Formats: sequence, C-alpha cells, structure tokens
Amino acid sequence: MPLFTVVVPSFGRPAYLSDAIKTIFQQTVRDFEVIVVDDASPEPVEVDDARVRVVRLPVNSGPAAARNHGVAMSDSQYVALLDDDDRWHPERLAMALAAFGRAPIAICGQSPTGIRRLEGFVHDVVLDGLTPNPGATALRRSAWVPMDESYRAAEDLAWWLDLSESFAVATVSAQGLFVREHDGVRRGYGADKRITSSLRLLEERRGYFDMHPRAASFRWKRIGLMHDKLGQRDQARSAYLRSIRIRPTLASLAHYGRTFRG
Repeated sequence: MPLFTVVVPSFGRPAYLSDAIKTIFQQTVRDFEVIVVDDASPEPVEVDDARVRVVRLPVNSGPAAARNHGVAMSDSQYVALLDDDDRWHPERLAMALAAFGRAPIAICGQSPTGIRRLEGFVHDVVLDGLTPNPGATALRRSAWVPMDESYRAAEDLAWWLDLSESFAVATVSAQGLFVREHDGVRRGYGADKRITSSLRLLEERRGYFDMHPRAASFRWKRIGLMHDKLGQRDQARSAYLRSIRIRPTLASLAHYGRTFRG
C-alpha cells in the first residue's frame, strides 16, 4: 500500500501532462503511486514511465468524474490531486504530511503571496473567497467525498461545500502548487461554462448562500469578472450590482466603480 495516490485527470494536453508528471517524481516524499485518468482525449494519453498507471475513460465525462474514477482505483492512506497543466513544488507532499497532524484535509499555497489560511471546520467561510485549487489539496483516503459529476465546471466549489461539512482543514503557508496560465484546451469548462455552473450552484445551494451573504456576494463578484473576461459588460454590471446589494462595502463600490462608469 503506497502512502499517497496522486490522481491526475487529463484531456488533450500531452506536453503539459509531461511537465506535471515530472514534478510529481521530483517529490522529496517518494512513497506514492500515480494514476493518470485519460478523460477520452482525442488521442489516447501515453506516458512513457512504467511507474504511472494510465486509465482511459470511454467517453469524455469532465474533471469531477475523472478524479472520482482515479480515487476509486487508489489503495493508499492519502490522496493528492494535480491537474495535468499545473506543477508542484518538490516539497508539496511533505507539506501535506506536516498538516495531516492537525486535520484530515491538508492545503498548501497556490500563489507566492496572499495564501488563504483555512483552519479547522471551515464550512461557514470556505466560499467567502477563492477555494483551494484541487492541486493544492490532499486528504486522507477515508475523508474523500466524491465530486458531483453533473458539474462540468465549478465542481470544486460544490465539492468543498460537501467536504467541509464533515471534515476539518489545515493549511501550510507555503506555495506547493504552481497554476499554469495558458490558452490551451479547456474542454467544457471555459468562462461561459463556469458562469453557468456558478449560477446553478447559487440556485441549488440557495439555503447556504442565504445564510452566508459574504459567500453569495463573492460568487456574484466572480460571475461579474467572468462576464468581463468574455467582454459582456452589461452582464458584468448586473452581476456586480447583485454582489454589492447582497453585501455593500466601500471597498466593493470602489472596485466596481470603473466598470459602472464605463
């Protein structure tokens, strides 16, 4: 039984995948297995390393289904996730081990500054800001909660709500994940799909958002930013106004002022 299982969902990004796997095998913690779940890529994923197990799904099912499939195949004490276009610091798994003494879910930083520190039971605050990237998350195998496979985007937001209902979190305030910014393949979860999924989450988890206005305001802000990214200024204004009406602050008014004036 390995100490860790590293699950890597992948779709049509062989060059990025190669870099991601390279950073896994640079870990200072060496006791792990790697499962790459090929989410029905146009060209089947091939990894020229006998230490990596590649499993191909018959139809493209999205990152939630790919991660669920990989975890279901795992046989380890801990599970760590890494997207195929991101990379890890060599100490990333060591960071997780350091945090497991405090909680069954371990988070590392995903940016060099402004690391969000989540500690203990965080269900009431987890959606008040950016949720930890799956690649910055490791957990005890016994704490795994399957992701909702009906979400093709924002699946991590729904997952964090479900996960945080039952399990505590510990954060290591060091960057263990490096998120790659690129314009490559993002099948099924571009900005338009993330908007749709965020609106669905607001509706399906209305009870939670009614009780947590800070989370609702932040989600509408994120929807506004995504509309802005798509050049949809009217929709962006509308989303920003929803955010301000839910939780009006001087900072939010200043932040959105330029958009409203434009």
